[in-house]
Amino acid sequence: MDKKIHIKTKEEIIHLLFKRGSEHRMKDFIEKGEMYFNTLEYMRAGEKDDHRQDLDEGLIKRNHLKKCKIQLFRNDKYLDNIDPEFTFNDVDVVLKDGFTNGNIYSLTGLFNKQLKSNLKIDIKEFGESLVIIKNPRVFMERVIKKLDELKLDYKYRPVQYYDDDHSGNLSTFHKRVKYKDQNEFRFFINCKNKHEPITIQIGDLRDIAVKYDNPLEMKLNLTDGRELLLNL
Repeated sequence: MDKKIHIKTKEEIIHLLFKRGSEHRMKDFIEKGEMYFNTLEYMRAGEKDDHRQDLDEGLIKRNHLKKCKIQLFRNDKYLDNIDPEFTFNDVDVVLKDGFTNGNIYSLTGLFNKQLKSNLKIDIKEFGESLVIIKNPRVFMERVIKKLDELKLDYKYRPVQYYDDDHSGNLSTFHKRVKYKDQNEFRFFINCKNKHEPITIQIGDLRDIAVKYDNPLEMKLNLTDGRELLLNL
């Protein structure tokens, strides 16, 4: 696997990364570069009042049933006198087919493509402290170096969000649209046979990051006259 950082288009450029969590975890994150990769199993179970809990985390495939056509038979013979439009059109059922296991570390990203639209980020419920990573490229280089040293199988990229009526294959980088305001950038470690968290340390981040306590608002003033307000 090619472990270099690839930025294919200008739209994929990451301007900032944000990480919000408990005060002690964010202190360890910025001072020691300590990253706690939780299991996908935990993220599916999680705590009911945790805004990050996702019952579909790591879902491999989903099929959204939208309607049901009704046919009548007698003695194995189809009765064709029924209205051909006799259907249930308000079916809202999702069939789930398998889950991936592994470990993830999630951040919030400010991506170039988002500045074209009315960007919304809201992560203030994720903990009392916030770390803003001012140089995402250097940060990713340090993470990749450590994961390579540990000989771990990993991937990283922004998460894509799908609509509630989506049917098809999914990956560990797909989430439901209800989580879109998290604007997640994710590292995924593929260790299917292990079911426990992984902790790594990449060193002091205070040269490329700053830490704030309590909720924070960030205003982006764009040259086209727009102002975007982020709830961090």
